[in-house]
Amino acid sequence: MTQTNETQQAFYDTHGHGPVTADDVCLVVDREVADDAIAERFAGVDLLPDYVAEAGRRLYLWRGSERVSEGEFMAAARRLTSGPSRDEDRARTLATMRSLARDGFELNAMLKDEDGFDADASVMEHFHVEVRPAATGIEGVVDYVATYQIPACAYLQYLWDGCEAMSGPPFNADAYVLPTDREDGYDLICGWSGCQAGGRMEYAVRNATDDEEGRRHFLRMLAKFLLDVHLHDVRIVTYGGGTMVPAATHAVAALWVRLTESLGTAHVGTCRVCGKPFVATNERRWKTRYCQANGACAKAYARTKVVLGGIADGKSFDEAVAETRNIGASRVIEIVRRNRHILREEYPQLDLDQILRE
Repeated sequence: MTQTNETQQAFYDTHGHGPVTADDVCLVVDREVADDAIAERFAGVDLLPDYVAEAGRRLYLWRGSERVSEGEFMAAARRLTSGPSRDEDRARTLATMRSLARDGFELNAMLKDEDGFDADASVMEHFHVEVRPAATGIEGVVDYVATYQIPACAYLQYLWDGCEAMSGPPFNADAYVLPTDREDGYDLICGWSGCQAGGRMEYAVRNATDDEEGRRHFLRMLAKFLLDVHLHDVRIVTYGGGTMVPAATHAVAALWVRLTESLGTAHVGTCRVCGKPFVATNERRWKTRYCQANGACAKAYARTKVVLGGIADGKSFDEAVAETRNIGASRVIEIVRRNRHILREEYPQLDLDQILRE
C-alpha cells in the first residue's frame, strides 16, 4: 500500500498533479514567467468549481417555478450557452488568478518590508485604489476604493460568492461585484457565470483620514481582503489526532492557502533589483532582499550604492557611473526607481528624482 502525505493532499491534490506549493505561488506571481508556463503547470486540474453546471441547475429550478414562459426560459438557456468556451474561460481565469495573486503577494510583501514604504499616489495607483469624497462631507475624511476589472469567466462567480460571504459577521466588509453593463437580473437566475460582459469587484473603506496613516490603513485592509475573499470556500479538516489543516478543492483556493501560509511562516518579497518574487524560510531577522544570495542582483545593488556615494561626494551622474565597474547608467536608474523609498532614507542629500531624469 502506498503511503501518502494527507496534509499535503488537503491543500490540493487531484488528478495526480500534486499539491500547490510555495514555488507555485512564486511562479504564478512572477511577471517574467509566460502565461503558457502557468497554463501548463495547471493543465488538467480544476481551477474553480464547475459554475456552468451550477448555473444550469439554477436555470432548471427557475423553469420549474412556473413563473416564466417557455420563450423566456429558452432565451436564458441560449444566453448561458453562448458565453466563453471552456478554453476561453480557463485562459481568462488563469489571467485573473495571476493578476490578483500578484497584487496580493506584492502588497503583503510591501507591508511586511522592514525598510518601510511611502503610501504615496503612485503606490495607491499601482494597487488600483481611488480616493473619493466621503458622503459625510467632513473635511479631511475620504473613501478609499480598490477596483478590479474581471472578465467574463468563472472567477467572477467565485469572487461574487466571496464578497457575499464577507458581507456579514465577522468580516462585515464593504465589498461587492457589479456588472460591467446594465444589471438585467440575469445574474440572479444563473449566477455570475451567465454575465457575458464581465464585471468589476470593489472593496471600500469609508470615512478614512486623507493622510499617510489613512492610506496605510486602507492598504493593510486591502491586503486582508484579498486573502479573505479567496478563502471563503476553504474547509478545515483534521489529521493525526486533531491537527487542523485547510482543505482546498480547487487550484485557485489552494494557491491562496499557500500564499497565506507563506505570509505567516516565511518572508515573502520581491528582489530589489529584478523584481523576481521569493519565499525565504529559516531566517532569524528576515534579511533576504534578493532573488539569490550574493548573486548578480545583490552585486548590482551594491554597485548602484557606489554610484550614489560618488554623486554624494560631488561627482556628476555620468562620472560616478564611469568610475564604477560592471554597471551601466540605465541599470542604475532602474534600480533607483524600484528602490526610491529605501534609497531616499540612505541618501537624504541626493535628489533622486533628478537622477531618474538623467
